Amino acid sequence: MMSCSVHIYCFPKGVLTFCSRSISGPLPRRKAGGHLYRRYWMAAILLIIGLLTLIMIFSWLGRISTADDPSLDPLQNPNIRIAKENNKGI
Repeated sequence: MMSCSVHIYCFPKGVLTFCSRSISGPLPRRKAGGHLYRRYWMAAILLIIGLLTLIMIFSWLGRISTADDPSLDPLQNPNIRIAKENNKGI
């Protein structure tokens, strides 16, 4: 049985090292000059794609919610005057 003097719960060493490695991420294997910039570019591209996706979804949902709204129909608005077409020609 393991004895723990400081912590209330005592975990085996394998669990603690697994948790600390999973939180901090994998250890770097080699120093690459462009590795950090590549990570920033990838994050920026994913952020842009995510924002564009959100804009497309919200615009689609906005069109759905206003599709059958009579207050947004310009032909039903009494303040908009539309001249009748003359079909006789000139």
